[in-house]
Parts: sequence; C-alpha cells; structure tokens
Amino acid sequence: MDVELRERAEELATQMAGQIRTQQDLSAMMRMMMNSVMERVLDVELDVHLGRRKLATLADTASPVMETQAPEGAASNRD
Repeated sequence: MDVELRERAEELATQMAGQIRTQQDLSAMMRMMMNSVMERVLDVELDVHLGRRKLATLADTASPVMETQAPEGAASNRD
C-alpha cells in the first residue's frame, strides 16, 4: 500500500471511530466497506475483460494504475 493511500485510510478510520459505538456498528461498517471494495474490484475486472480498461504494468509506472479505453468502434459511457 502506498503512503498516500495509507494516509487516506488513517483519516477515514479517524472519522469513522467517532461514530462507531458497538461491536455491531464496527461489523456493519466493515461489511459495508468490504462490499464496496469488492464491487469496485469486480467492476474493474469486468472492464479489463471487456477491453474497456487496460491495466498498466508495474514496469510502466511506480504504482499500478488503470487506463480507461473504449473498445474500438464503441462509445464509452463510464466516467
């Protein structure tokens, strides 16, 4: 995990800590975050599979990034 992402995670944890009161609150928050992350991971995987995105290799950049690219002859409606 890079430094910027780690700092953002720490900020989010600090904000959430003030709102979590019980073990159930913590469990619900963790489930929500896991679901959100998994949805995004699966969306990216599908986009890569369908050719709407191309994964940049580690040799190309210091950190893995995704380049959005519409398939030839198709208009992309994703942001």
